[in-house]
Amino acid sequence: MVDLFPIYAEAGCTLLDLNWCEMMNPKSELSGEDWLPYAERILHAKGKHHLVFNQSHAPYARHIGDHSYDTLMLRCFDLDVMLDVPLIVIHPLASGHDPIEDNISFLAPFVEKAEQTGVRIALENLEGPGEIQRAEDLLELVRRLDSQQVGVCLDTGHAWMRGLNPAHEIRTCGKKLWATHIDDNHGSADEHLLPFHGTIDWKSVVSSLEEIGYQGDLTFECMKENARLPAALRKAAVSYALAVGNSLLEI
Repeated sequence: MVDLFPIYAEAGCTLLDLNWCEMMNPKSELSGEDWLPYAERILHAKGKHHLVFNQSHAPYARHIGDHSYDTLMLRCFDLDVMLDVPLIVIHPLASGHDPIEDNISFLAPFVEKAEQTGVRIALENLEGPGEIQRAEDLLELVRRLDSQQVGVCLDTGHAWMRGLNPAHEIRTCGKKLWATHIDDNHGSADEHLLPFHGTIDWKSVVSSLEEIGYQGDLTFECMKENARLPAALRKAAVSYALAVGNSLLEI
């Protein structure tokens, strides 16, 4: 992650989402006990490149009772406090039984940590079997968790590939929409493309955000756009993504 900061900064980006999914790599310094020096490198890079971290993304849970996951998740909150990250996006757990009921117990220690640290949680709509896909179900989970620290992150690509209208899902979220993952696809796979590169109606998405008075960020999650690009093209790719974002705000 640290190696990417200069590329984004040179392309003109100042606001970044920290992807703590890097912890899922067992070779990552973040997944071991000696994680603090790596965090300090991130903090140094933040100051050097004049960056703001608007939100973070938690690693994915593998199954209920994965204690190593609990340790990493709680570490995410400590990292967010250290780096002044106000919000963390969490994937609710997939369940073959009752996704809402199972996630109340699964998320309980993280909600408690959020209340202790002040870092807000945004629960994300997902796309897989047994996962919470619809905004109305996500809102029910938020209601049942009964904490002022818990809201929603709407992933436009997840909604679209499940046959849901992202604009409708945004309106359903209303004031509980605290964060976004803005990505496009062609309606059948989670392609993680930039806006206008798939088939989502972006004018309706922007209109719906205006309707609910959304005050948060439009955070791109378009990693597949440049995953295979040679290093020489990365800065140009980031500059292009920034231009796409500016166009999105003008439609």
